[in-house]
Amino acid sequence: MYKYSLLCLLLLANLAQAQENGAFSCSDGIDNDQNGWIDCDDPACLELSTEACAFCASAKGFAAFVLDYQPGCTGLELNNPAQALGFPDWQNPTDGKVVVLGEGGSIKLAFNSQVLVNSGDNEADLWVFEIGDFAESCRIGLRPFDTFTRQAMLSSGLSANENFYWIGMIGGAEKSVDIDISLSGYSYGMLKFDAVLIEDVPELSCEATINPGADLDAICGVNMLELDCAGVPEGLSEFNECGICLLPSHPAFFEPCINELYIPNAFSPNDDGINDVFQVFPEEIIDGSIQQFLIFDRWGNLIYQAQSLDLRASHGWWDGGEAPDGIYAYWMEITFNDGQTEQFSGSIHLLR
Repeated sequence: MYKYSLLCLLLLANLAQAQENGAFSCSDGIDNDQNGWIDCDDPACLELSTEACAFCASAKGFAAFVLDYQPGCTGLELNNPAQALGFPDWQNPTDGKVVVLGEGGSIKLAFNSQVLVNSGDNEADLWVFEIGDFAESCRIGLRPFDTFTRQAMLSSGLSANENFYWIGMIGGAEKSVDIDISLSGYSYGMLKFDAVLIEDVPELSCEATINPGADLDAICGVNMLELDCAGVPEGLSEFNECGICLLPSHPAFFEPCINELYIPNAFSPNDDGINDVFQVFPEEIIDGSIQQFLIFDRWGNLIYQAQSLDLRASHGWWDGGEAPDGIYAYWMEITFNDGQTEQFSGSIHLLR
């Protein structure tokens, strides 16, 4: 077993410039500007959207990953699907902080370490932050998290789009969906979902307006359950000192770690000679090679890879390239000098 510790590289220069007034900084559960307030408790986030903080379960209940984006029109200017992630941050028509679906276009968004659940009553369960006082007509589909939820959707006769099932519509003044209308008779938390499909209902031609179709800023779940490290809703498993996900009652939870491997959770590629690359730090007695080293952006695109990288190499690590500030996912497979091969994955925060 290998110790997999996340080192928080808190760089004073970066902290001094950190702000809590954006889509990701208002939905990450971190006090980015060190003023004692986090996410919806921070006045700067409230200035972006009081509705989001009033309607949503928590600031961490917003979509965190783009699974797919299919624009319904060609040549859309506002075509960055990442603008639908995190806290709603649209302020004016010129800031570009929305993604346009185009007539008949669609987007699939997923949550991070949480699942959306039904309320069991007639209250809204999902909010869609579509720009303007009146929303474009859109169909809403949900992806079931477990077999029980999938069977419930099938039994209710809901039609499907691949792994998503249509559960409602938004349009006009209605910007929320109540899961329990389509799936009645289930008490709170019985139905669980991990992703949302939003599909624009075509009403005009692509040439009729500048930004045809729905203009999405964010989505959020009203009722969310946290997933533990094993992917169990409200589960009790956690990482031990060796980075192994186990129940604390498991006999191996407190076993000593044979080797230690430190993986940071942030780096700052600003050429100041300090933490300029994302690399791992093995203890002196550890050696081996990284068979695969992969970096992905928030919507799953592979943006960097390296192979057969010496664990103590001074080159070949990710220097950030042209990637903007943000959170990225990594995956690596390491073969240690004792012959064991392990896989490691997590997130890395790029701070310029």
